[in-house]
Amino acid sequence: MSDLEVALLARLLEKGQCQEAKKHQVLLERFRQAKWIEPSTRLNAWVMRPDARAAVCARLDQLRPAWREDAQLLRGAGLDPLNPAHWPTAAALRAPPSAAGLVHRRTWNAATSAGSKSTSRIVVRATLTDDWSLRGRVNCRTMLDTPEGAVDLHRLTQQLTEFSIPERGWRNAAAYWAKCRL
Repeated sequence: MSDLEVALLARLLEKGQCQEAKKHQVLLERFRQAKWIEPSTRLNAWVMRPDARAAVCARLDQLRPAWREDAQLLRGAGLDPLNPAHWPTAAALRAPPSAAGLVHRRTWNAATSAGSKSTSRIVVRATLTDDWSLRGRVNCRTMLDTPEGAVDLHRLTQQLTEFSIPERGWRNAAAYWAKCRL
């Protein structure tokens, strides 16, 4: 209900009036009892009383202390601060984008609008990858230690003629070792 109240109070401050709707009935009755609004000459419309501006701002400060900054943020993102459905988005817009783990470099560049002539202005916290693949053939007992267990690359080579390890798998590998008989 607070997002609805914030949007309705913002509408009163910005437009000076609001239309009566079923979802606003309880709020409009409270605003009328607080003497913030009065009936308009138009049917089903309410106008804000001129002396109620400070009280409405105080109520908005109580409901959402950063309502002015959030309204500007919503407008900057092309959203309407007078729409109650857009207010929950403000927290997500305020938070810095974050990614954890491994993120492909092109995906990161697309998400942060970075290109060949401009770099990302957002700090990278994830490990950027190019998703290369390591292909090989081994002729001696070669093992790759992974979190799931050891992988015998020589046996893979015998069965498939070669092996392929993607970058994400290689980065997760704990060790790479070989035992060759000369």
